[in-house]
Amino acid sequence: MWKGSSGFRPFDPQISFHCPPKPFPDTWSARWHGRLQVPTDGTYEFIVKSNGWAQLELNRKTLIEQSADNSSRGQIELTQGRYPITIKYRQTNMYADLQVAWKTPDGVTEIIPYWHLIPSTD
Repeated sequence: MWKGSSGFRPFDPQISFHCPPKPFPDTWSARWHGRLQVPTDGTYEFIVKSNGWAQLELNRKTLIEQSADNSSRGQIELTQGRYPITIKYRQTNMYADLQVAWKTPDGVTEIIPYWHLIPSTD
């Protein structure tokens, strides 16, 4: 599933998209990796909404994995700092939809703001 070279290397400031069937092939996958900047200590809830297979790894541990068109959640205690994050997605039907959000310790639920996502340079 994650073999071969990338067809392109876009930079997405946020992980929230809806793509019609074109210009992508019938089946494709994507992987985003970098660091998550956590602003304060506390319990964070991560929410992945997608219409395909998706996985969220945080600090090198799988927090969420889903295989169907739905929304999945996972909670984790974090302290202020930077954590490795990887999101994998595989489109499984005509359209591609993926949103990655969090609920912060102060109760705010939002798509993870771009200033908290630091892209990998490799």
